Amino acid sequence: MISKAGGAVATAAPYVAFASTGINVVGNQQITAGDAYQTLVTAASIVPGWGLVVGGGALAAEGVSYYFTGKSVADNINSNLNGGVIYSWK
Repeated sequence: MISKAGGAVATAAPYVAFASTGINVVGNQQITAGDAYQTLVTAASIVPGWGLVVGGGALAAEGVSYYFTGKSVADNINSNLNGGVIYSWK
């Protein structure tokens, strides 16, 4: 029972991540480098086999980033690129 629920969560997680990034883009009316990073990592994590390694590495990077800076990897990318805006329709 737990393994089936875990499998369902693991299957749904990338779609939730894509939706979250999409909501962020629409809400902020801009696409940032951080959004691109999140989309690429999510897309790569879906690939069978090495996708688990990419997703696990990204999760570890998030933990390290929050520990040392108090911000996500995407926020740090944007901060280091003067906001990281690639396209805006504000």
